[in-house]
This record gives sequence, C-alpha cells and structure tokens, in this order.
Amino acid sequence: MTTIRNTRLTSLRKKRKLTQEQLALLVKRSQASITAYEIGTRTPDSRTMKKMADLFGVTVDFLFYKGKKENSITEHKGAEDND
Repeated sequence: MTTIRNTRLTSLRKKRKLTQEQLALLVKRSQASITAYEIGTRTPDSRTMKKMADLFGVTVDFLFYKGKKENSITEHKGAEDND
C-alpha cells in the first residue's frame, strides 16, 4: 500500500502552533486519527475534512486534494468587491 503524507495539514497545524492533540479536540477526533491523516494511512470523512479546512481558512481541495490555491473563496470574494 502506498501512503502519501499530508504535508499541508501538518504545516498548517504547526503554523497555528497546535499539537495533534489540540487539533483532535477541535475537530472531535482522536490524536491517533490526526497522526494517521498526517502520515497518510487514513483519510478523514468529508465532515472532518470540512471542519479542518474551515479551521485553517483553506479549501478542502487545497488541504486534501492538492488544489493549488490556499483559499479560493477569499480570492473570489475580493474579485466581486471590485465590480
């Protein structure tokens, strides 16, 4: 089985100065689950993905599916404001 580390999740967690245990409490998962998400042995359910993306202010696509933009929602809102 090939595993792909989620370096974006780890990086964003560390930028926020959160431990895996603190993140686990915020998204109502175990610390072991957070570890598994970060090392790539498990994938969170869609609800947990959304909670994490919202917490970090990024899109689910960016956080879990290699999207290129950190927060396309914010960028899109900014473009609307210029109209």
